[in-house]
Amino acid sequence: MTRKLVQLMMACLIVVVALATVPAMPVLAAALPDDTPSIISKKCYRNLLEAADFLVVIEANIPYAVPPTDPVTEVFLWDFIDTDGVTVLGSTVGWPYVDSGYNYQCFSMYFSAAEGLIWDPTPSYNLRLSGNPLAFVTPPIYNYSITSSDYSTLIVSSEVQAELTLDILIMAADLDIRWGLPTSLRTDDETGVTLSTFGQAYFRGAIYGIQNLAPQLFPLTVTTIDLTDRTWTDSYVTTLENQWVGTWVQTAKAAGGTLFAVAYDLLSIILLLGCIIGVFIGNTMVTNNHWNAAIDVAFVMVVTAKLGFYGLGFLGLVAALSVIYLGMRLFKFPH
Repeated sequence: MTRKLVQLMMACLIVVVALATVPAMPVLAAALPDDTPSIISKKCYRNLLEAADFLVVIEANIPYAVPPTDPVTEVFLWDFIDTDGVTVLGSTVGWPYVDSGYNYQCFSMYFSAAEGLIWDPTPSYNLRLSGNPLAFVTPPIYNYSITSSDYSTLIVSSEVQAELTLDILIMAADLDIRWGLPTSLRTDDETGVTLSTFGQAYFRGAIYGIQNLAPQLFPLTVTTIDLTDRTWTDSYVTTLENQWVGTWVQTAKAAGGTLFAVAYDLLSIILLLGCIIGVFIGNTMVTNNHWNAAIDVAFVMVVTAKLGFYGLGFLGLVAALSVIYLGMRLFKFPH
């Protein structure tokens, strides 16, 4: 009798130890959404970072007046389904930043060129929202089709990035209204409308790599500066010199050079110098301010240079001397 009791106790001990080592199964506690989840907008983009890459961005609503205790990452899964309706090409679980990831949210999936997705296929790709079997007794499944109108028509990388930027800002404005939070996802700054700090935190989680996919969404961006040397020509100077060809002005200018036996219109320069002196003296007498007179003189010199009465090189020389003089006056040199 004692031996049988010992054997029974050993058997109970083994059962208790075995049960203690079995992993605890999660409790199936998630309730179904209050209504059928819906897609507010969906769009596919290509050539964002490299030729033939593929990005799909979704704004969807998984409606819950009282969201489940577990975040959306543990309850629902988005799948990108191939044209055969079976093969899963990619998946995402969203970003539980607001409302634990339920109700109105942004979801995305990015595919590199190496993954070989076909652009605008017929029949189309599909999206599937399915419940996690660990969260539901009977996991719900919702299917959505991607139509030809959901594809961006742009192919140039910079243009596609600009389109994505605008679409995200529109989505951010929509989420601002739907969430009704005191902090906006957008902000106006020196560079235009960009994502606020709150918006950056949200979309960087919802769209992985958004900093590179749409850099204009951020107030500070890293860009490559074009350091190619500029090729300088004298085409503009030539244009100014030839603007009077075939007119009486050209004849008069040629005569002005012939008068002093030089190859340029020295007469016009002498007349211009007299005009400048007259403007300076006349303005000073009227306003009693030689700085005001200097402004009028500068105006006359720029206009006459544009009309080709003297070379731009001489105008540049006068401008350089003026800058030196102004610097000396400004810093009171010499003391």
